[in-house]
Amino acid sequence: MLKATFPSGTYYIGDPSYVVRGEEGYHWIESVWSHFYNGNKGCIEVNGVKLFLHSSYEGDGVFDGFFVDSGCIAVIKIDDLLDDNRFNFKNFNIRGTKFIKFDHDFEIIYDNGLFKIGKQIIINTNLSE
Repeated sequence: MLKATFPSGTYYIGDPSYVVRGEEGYHWIESVWSHFYNGNKGCIEVNGVKLFLHSSYEGDGVFDGFFVDSGCIAVIKIDDLLDDNRFNFKNFNIRGTKFIKFDHDFEIIYDNGLFKIGKQIIINTNLSE
C-alpha cells in the first residue's frame, strides 16, 4: 500500500499522457516514464512537477469512468501549471479524466489496484476483485 498527502488546490486526475503538449511536454512525459520504469511510484517529482503516479492493476482500459491508455493514473496539482507550455488541460474538459478542487489537504491511497483520492474519488483498476 502507498499513501501520500497532498495540499489543497486544483488537480488533474487521469492518464498523464492526456495533458502533455509539444516537444517540452514530450520530454516531460518521457522523464515520467523513466522514473516510473525505474520503480518510482507513488509521490514523485519530475522536472518541478509533483505528482502521484501508479500503474493500474489491469493495464489499459476504462475504470470507473477513467480512461487509461498508458497503464497509469496520475494525480497532478495544476494550479501553477496552467501557463506551462508542457501542458494542455483543454479547458478542464478531457473525456475519461477529472478535474477537482480540494479545499483542504487530502490523502491518496493506492492498494492492490484501488486508488482512493481524498474522500471524493475511488478508482478500482483491479477488475478481478
